[in-house]
Formats: sequence, structure tokens, C-alpha cells
Amino acid sequence: MLNQMYEDVPSSIMLDKAILIQLVNQNVIPRFLNTFIKGQSLLPFFYICYKICSKVSIFCALRTIFINILILPLYFFIPIGGLFIFIFVNGYFISKEFLGNFLIQFHKKNYVDNFYSKRSAELYFLGCVIAFLYTIPLINFFIPFISNVLFSNIILENKTQIKN
Repeated sequence: MLNQMYEDVPSSIMLDKAILIQLVNQNVIPRFLNTFIKGQSLLPFFYICYKICSKVSIFCALRTIFINILILPLYFFIPIGGLFIFIFVNGYFISKEFLGNFLIQFHKKNYVDNFYSKRSAELYFLGCVIAFLYTIPLINFFIPFISNVLFSNIILENKTQIKN
């Protein structure tokens, strides 16, 4: 009786191995077929992604450090305003850097800039929230994980909107 009740309902929760293989064959393999010879390792691809991400990360980190050093006197001479300056300035950098580090692995720089320009207000607000949470002791240990999850969710949400 119980089996008959669920026979006509497709199992959307369970991931079928055949569906996963079909998705990989349709989306992943054609993308890299021209680049990689059959049987060759994907290590060159991952090395290129790592190299690009490293360049972007180093550039963003140096830019953020430089700007924060420039506005460091404002942190000390404007007591309460310094906290807001910290949140607003670093919120911008956090939103740009997290987004850039995720998207630059799979897309060109112009796509990253276009994505940020379309959703800049949402990303800036999220960056400001993360910057504020960095100021709270003990909670700031968990913020890198939380921010990775939040930005991954935004990026994956955008991909599902594009497909639909």
C-alpha cells in the first residue's frame, strides 16, 4: 500500500547517478574537450584557476591594506564615526573580494564586473553586515565560513535564475 502511494511521484530529492553523469557529459566535458586531450589530467585547469585566483586575491588584499592604512587616522580621531567608516569602507571591499574570488574561477573579468554592477546594492549591504560582524568578539571566528556560504548562495541563486 505504501509503495503504491509513492509510485507516481518522481524522486526529486535523491540524486540519480545517471542524471549526474548526463549533466557532467553535457556541461563539463564539452567545455574542456578542446583544451584537454582525452585521458589527460585536469590538473592544468585547476592550476590555471589557482593562479588567476591568487593574482586577484593578492591585488585585492594589497588594495584593501593600502586604503585602510590611508584612513587609519580617521579610525582614531573620529571615535564613533570611525566604526561606521570601518564598516562602510570594508563592506565595499568584502563584497568585491568575496564575489571576485568566487566568480573569477569560472568567468571572465567583464562578467564579474557586470554581475557586481547588477547586484551592487545587495552585495554592498551584505559586505557591510559581514564587516560589522567582524567587530564582534568570538563571533568573528565564524564569519569567514558564514560569508562564504552567503556569497556562494547569491552566486548559485543567480545561476538558477539564468537557467529558468
